[in-house]
Amino acid sequence: MIRKFKTCISLLLAILSILCLFAGCGGSDGAPEGTEVETKRKPLSSIHINLGTEPQSGETDAPEPDEGGARLPLSYDMGSEYIEKFVFICDFQIYGLKSNAMLPSGRETNDVLTGRGGSFSVMSENPTLYSAEYGGELSVADFVSRRKPEYLLLSVGAGDAAAEDSNAFGNFREKYIALISSIKDASPDTVIICMSLLPGSSSSGFSIYDAARYNDMILIAAEETGTYFLDVSSAFAASDGYLRPDCDGGSSRLSTTGLKKLLELIRTHNAEKVEPAPAPETSEK
Repeated sequence: MIRKFKTCISLLLAILSILCLFAGCGGSDGAPEGTEVETKRKPLSSIHINLGTEPQSGETDAPEPDEGGARLPLSYDMGSEYIEKFVFICDFQIYGLKSNAMLPSGRETNDVLTGRGGSFSVMSENPTLYSAEYGGELSVADFVSRRKPEYLLLSVGAGDAAAEDSNAFGNFREKYIALISSIKDASPDTVIICMSLLPGSSSSGFSIYDAARYNDMILIAAEETGTYFLDVSSAFAASDGYLRPDCDGGSSRLSTTGLKKLLELIRTHNAEKVEPAPAPETSEK
């Protein structure tokens, strides 16, 4: 009886050993001779653990900006001749280009425009510019259709962001896109560059962190309309997130130092299409 019991135990152990070999329980030592076993462990840093804190699809109000080719990269300096091709539609932040005579035509320039009283609102029902050249107030589209600028830089939205109400942000991208579209319809050949908002003076309470979500919307608007985005925000921010003291002209306006830096950034992030140099000719031997 004992002998039969031992025989049964031996048979069971043999069967278990065979099953383990087929199931891979023996690891690489149990693989057939001459074959390699591929380990499929992932490093810990690549393992994603969902803790239930990430927003589900459709839960965020604003889309995440992506790299759609709108950002202007750093390039070589195009020089003052490049700046002379520009018209600037702006609000108070960079209007000093005119009032501080930063362009070749000085304070008499017709290339820097804003609304009456020095303000321009993207959120306005009918945004208008004041142009002495064309006799007073006119729509953006009317001005652009008359002037047909080669390059147009939009530096607008700071006033809207600083005076934000509960509904303003939700409509900002839509209004910004409508503004770009009106310019493109009026002058299809004009190259449009959408500039990021700058942080404000420390007294304004409007820092680079407050500007960030508006700049995301400006970037997305540029991507959706096939225009360019010039990100200069971080270049003007101090460690506390507000305008650098040397660039702060008061009331969230750029100083002459800041305006010089802005022109340098425009020149070195150019949107001009430059034809590649032809390949050198090689003499056949």
